[in-house]
Amino acid sequence: MTTVESRLDRIEALLERHIIQAEADRQQAIADRQNFQNALNETNKRAEQDRETTKAVVRELVENAETDRQTMIDTVSELTEKVDNLIVRVDLLATEAAADRQQAALDRQRVEGNNQVLLTEIRRIWDYLLNQSGNGHTPQ
Repeated sequence: MTTVESRLDRIEALLERHIIQAEADRQQAIADRQNFQNALNETNKRAEQDRETTKAVVRELVENAETDRQTMIDTVSELTEKVDNLIVRVDLLATEAAADRQQAALDRQRVEGNNQVLLTEIRRIWDYLLNQSGNGHTPQ
């Protein structure tokens, strides 16, 4: 074979492989399109079912709307009363907390005063003991 014939054979083989691959790609695209169409049909079917279900639920909600409305009014009234009661309780607790904080401040002042008296007394005893030890006397 000549070089040209050899090249032509290679080109022909290469084209044949590309044609085979293109045909496989085309077949895959057809299969993918069919799968997509099937999925789309299934989605449309589910959407229609969901629409029908939604319509039924909405009809039921509309039929029960007045009952639900009255129930909600009653519930809101009860909750309003409970909130009012909670506000009263919170106000009372806030008042008690303020009184507790004030009492705690007074208690801290009293403890600090007691601590100061205690420290002064300890210092006085310590100084006494030091003076006794400094005079040659041993504390007993």
